[in-house]
Amino acid sequence: MRFKVDFILKNNQSCFRKYLTYYSKLVYDYINREEKRIYSIDTYISYLKIAKLDGFFNDLLTIDEMYALHDWINEKQESYELPLLVERAYEKWQEVFFRKEYDYLFEELNPHGLGIVLRAIRECNGVSKTDLARMIGVNRKTVLLVENGDKLPSLIYIYKFLKTFNTTLDSVLSFIE
Repeated sequence: MRFKVDFILKNNQSCFRKYLTYYSKLVYDYINREEKRIYSIDTYISYLKIAKLDGFFNDLLTIDEMYALHDWINEKQESYELPLLVERAYEKWQEVFFRKEYDYLFEELNPHGLGIVLRAIRECNGVSKTDLARMIGVNRKTVLLVENGDKLPSLIYIYKFLKTFNTTLDSVLSFIE
């Protein structure tokens, strides 16, 4: 998977530790900034996709694995052998970030990928969910469901969205590929 971000994710333990201690925080800091108009949409989309993968990863972890990860990343000296619970968490991280199961976020039109792109366009233009809902004539919950990938937008939704942001369907689809 390719991301347009300020770091490179590699499939090794060292990168796993960096991801836990630094990269995941960087992702959430980036997407939670107030001013999103300064971002390029494709970079912002990459951060949103990584955040989605991070959510999938965290959903797979047990409470014990979370505690073990916390202890492991706060160790003063990095050990070469991973504790058993950290090893299990590492395998889950590899499964989410480096195996084919989650590639659908990046390779085909799907509710999650489309929702991420629509959210990025909205946020990079400084429009709130409430304002967008009002502009296109839907309720805020519909915007939330579409952006979270829980619902595919109707053609009318897409048409009004594109018109609101003065963009084209080709442009939106180019961010998904």
